[in-house]
Amino acid sequence: MTYQAPWTWDEMAEARDDMIALMNASPEPVNVMIDYSAGGDAPRGLIARFGEMLPDYPTAKQKQVMVIGLTAGFVKQAAEIFSRVFVRLTFAKTYEEAAALLRAEENDEAR
Repeated sequence: MTYQAPWTWDEMAEARDDMIALMNASPEPVNVMIDYSAGGDAPRGLIARFGEMLPDYPTAKQKQVMVIGLTAGFVKQAAEIFSRVFVRLTFAKTYEEAAALLRAEENDEAR
């Protein structure tokens, strides 16, 4: 999933639904990568919308959720809260860093 500023809650909901459909179609759990490097500020109501961001989210189909390029600001702070309350997120500055973190976790799981 890629966020491109400016984005709307309707666009986010559509992308979320597409992501969930892809996850449900997979026979195995998958890693999720969210590119927020060009996401900018969130529309109004970010905290109030946490609960509706993940209805029917198939956590059994998810391995890691990597958020790429979200490095500072209010959206990052909100994402850190979201990570503690709903779904664990791992933050990476670049795709390369995200891939390295995923490889390291897969190596740990293989042991």
